[in-house]
Amino acid sequence: MGKELGKCEVLLKTVCGEYINQKTVTGTTALMRASQEGHAKIVKMLISYNADIECKNQDGMNALILASRRGHLDVVQILLRIGCRVNESTSKQSTALMLACKHGHSDIALALM
Repeated sequence: MGKELGKCEVLLKTVCGEYINQKTVTGTTALMRASQEGHAKIVKMLISYNADIECKNQDGMNALILASRRGHLDVVQILLRIGCRVNESTSKQSTALMLACKHGHSDIALALM
């Protein structure tokens, strides 16, 4: 993973800049994807390059909601530490806490409370 992180940092330094919050057709950003997949080191790196922590995809999910739903406690803790809003809701009115509970992630539910 160390080599991949180095490549990621080179890309961020040379290419991304203003494109750090570029979205896919479904509205997903690099930060959302890294959060959803549990890549904590990449999440930290993207945040250090000013990735928007509150940006939402077409379903109204932000990085915190995606990480909570998938059970990535380390990512959730990073996002909470930097001030990600806990009570944001999806287009179906689900919060990160609701999705963590629904998917059996009690450790994340406790962190969110």
